[in-house]
Amino acid sequence: MITHQKKQRFAFASRRLLLPLAVLLVIAFAAKAEKNKFSVSQLVNAERRDTVNASFPGGERERAKYLSRLINADKFYKDSIQNRQGTVNVQFTVDETGNLKDFVPIEGDIPYITNLISKYLKEGPIWTPKKINGKPVLSTQQVLLKVSVDKWGIMKFEF
Repeated sequence: MITHQKKQRFAFASRRLLLPLAVLLVIAFAAKAEKNKFSVSQLVNAERRDTVNASFPGGERERAKYLSRLINADKFYKDSIQNRQGTVNVQFTVDETGNLKDFVPIEGDIPYITNLISKYLKEGPIWTPKKINGKPVLSTQQVLLKVSVDKWGIMKFEF
């Protein structure tokens, strides 16, 4: 009977330590991924380490800055959305050389903004193509933009 009580205490202690240990492992994986500039899923799936997704030069943050700057500079965009809120989602193909083609609007509450995103991405810099085992391949990408108007009537973009 004494051994049974010790097992119960040990089981309780092990359950209390399981969650913190799991959190530490996730943090360690995320830190390693950030240090080596690859995703946590690539760490977990060893066969995917040789896959690099297509990207805008400088990453998603630079793409968001690029599109925001050009959309805000467009003199007709404010008139076209007329204080509406909405979502724009554009899908396109990045070929082996990094050129963009085959733009398809998936969701577009604001057609003028959908056309602007397609236009500016076509005219923009060449993307880094997706690579599998070091060889560039065709890939499909999406740009999702949420347009909202705050209480002062100022437009805000969320990528």
